[in-house]
Amino acid sequence: MHRVLAHTALALLLVTFLAVNVFADRALTSARLDLTENKLYTLSEASKRIAKSPPEPVMLTYYFSQSQLAEQPQLLSEGRRAEELLEAFVAASDGKIILETIDPEPFSDEEDEAARLGLQPINLPTGAAYLGIVGTNLVETPPQVIAQIPDERFREVEIARVISTLANPDKPKIGLATQLDLGGRRDPQTGQVTPPWSIVPQVATAFDVQPIPATWAKIPDDFDAVLLIHPRDLPPQTLYALDQYVLAGGRLIVFQDPYSIFDPGNDVSGAAVAPRPERTSSDLGPLLAAWGLDMRDGRVAADRTRAITRPIQTRAGVQNVPFPHFLDLSEAEIEEDDVAAGRFSRLTAYAAGVLDTLDDATTTITPIVTTSAEGGTLPVEPIRNLTDPTSLLPAIVPEGELTIAARISGPAKTAFPDGPPEIPDELPIEPGQEPDAETQLTESTEAGINVIVVADADMLQDDLWLTRLGGSQLITADNGSLLLNLLDQLAGSPDLIDLRARADYARPFTKLEEIQRDADTELLERNQTLQEREDQIVTRINEILTGTGSDAARQREALLSQEVQQELATLRLEREETRKELRDNRLELSREIDAIKTRVQLINTAAVPVLLCVMALGLSIYRGARRREDRRRASRE
Repeated sequence: MHRVLAHTALALLLVTFLAVNVFADRALTSARLDLTENKLYTLSEASKRIAKSPPEPVMLTYYFSQSQLAEQPQLLSEGRRAEELLEAFVAASDGKIILETIDPEPFSDEEDEAARLGLQPINLPTGAAYLGIVGTNLVETPPQVIAQIPDERFREVEIARVISTLANPDKPKIGLATQLDLGGRRDPQTGQVTPPWSIVPQVATAFDVQPIPATWAKIPDDFDAVLLIHPRDLPPQTLYALDQYVLAGGRLIVFQDPYSIFDPGNDVSGAAVAPRPERTSSDLGPLLAAWGLDMRDGRVAADRTRAITRPIQTRAGVQNVPFPHFLDLSEAEIEEDDVAAGRFSRLTAYAAGVLDTLDDATTTITPIVTTSAEGGTLPVEPIRNLTDPTSLLPAIVPEGELTIAARISGPAKTAFPDGPPEIPDELPIEPGQEPDAETQLTESTEAGINVIVVADADMLQDDLWLTRLGGSQLITADNGSLLLNLLDQLAGSPDLIDLRARADYARPFTKLEEIQRDADTELLERNQTLQEREDQIVTRINEILTGTGSDAARQREALLSQEVQQELATLRLEREETRKELRDNRLELSREIDAIKTRVQLINTAAVPVLLCVMALGLSIYRGARRREDRRRASRE
């Protein structure tokens, strides 16, 4: 009887298990339990809002070469995590996002279609593989393509950007004001059109760009963002218009400069005037201070370790010398968590300004681009008439990481607390643009302000990020892409601004890294000690060999055959012993790291099975004891 009941119970458990799985597969397809520390598989609230935003269904086609990547476990894992992220967007969209996954096998129509759409292949010995996304909608919006899935930290941001673009297919409207000659104008003397800066057509392709005349006293409400490039000597009415635009929630990107080498000396309206004797700086006057930021007056950023070298003519001939104010900034100087800048590996800047946070700032200042820890400043004047760049090096006093570009967010007050400024008679107001004191905003809206300040306008000029080779242009830095990404983020939906980079997926062995750092520090100290000993012996030998006169010559000969040779022999012996000790330390370190890795792998692979076995054994012993107790109790009864 007991055996029949046991078999019946087991059958019922099996049926219940299958029924629960079928139910979960049908009814809980979108349910997820994310137990990772940084919620790697959970969409942010901003992404969830973007997923629900399309007014019409959006189709995401994911080209995932699973068959080709079967022998590439790391890429296969990346592809599956990307697919899970896409499924999370689908689950959050309330049916507004449709996902199709395609495995484009070699020589198939799907592979041809992936190539035609501009996806970037991954070249493998077995052929091309694809990990890319194409987004389309029901209207005639050009397909939005992610040529190859980006780094894990920015994957959610890129997918959200594609969905947001498809949900809002009209080009964002950008207001542009600049005192630099960006090209594309006809020279009245030669009649020829100057070629535009390469960034100009790129911005015009992606955005609807509208100029902001100097006589404006109000920024149109339909601007998605405003871009200022070298805002030199802006009149008070334009500054007031910008103040009110930003406080009302408008987004602003400013490329200002303490010393612009491309300043043509034009007036605000762009009309040609006599060249200025000295190039001037540009800034936003009282606005920047009201937002909690300051650019150092008459100083530019300098950095010995990030200086670009250029060949110049010296007394010793043509030599490569460092220009400490001409900076080649790497990933270490670019904020990796910033969604607009963190994906770039190189930016160049020339005579960039230094941005400081004011003590009374009510806003949050977040650096985007900095110098290295060896950053300092230089005055503008020596750079203005520079003949010998090496003369600048002694004047640099390292101050640490100095900010070159920053985000400003949070609450702010107006820069015009006494009301709108008086407008000079020579700057007439456009009809309907007169400032109105009664409608003036004195502080920002609840959402706060959104401003990005880059203290270098020259970095957008072709010479700083493009190299011409024959009839082609080679991108040597990410300056142009930085501007496009900043505009893309700020001119997009408010949810795009709220998106942040994810934490790294990788989980490093911090203990191993700590051991490695300590060992490297010790090895470096020992190498320095050995080098110092070598320097002392070389100094001693030079002292011996610098004697004068015949007596000195005989002395040098005697010492060279005895003392100097003994010194050299001692040096060689010490060097060999030290190198042997260094090799032994390195070997011991490698063995220690390997032992830790082995223990970790053993725990990861064996701990859980062992724990389950112990639990099963304990349960078996407990149940056996219970059965024996039951039998004894039954026999007594």
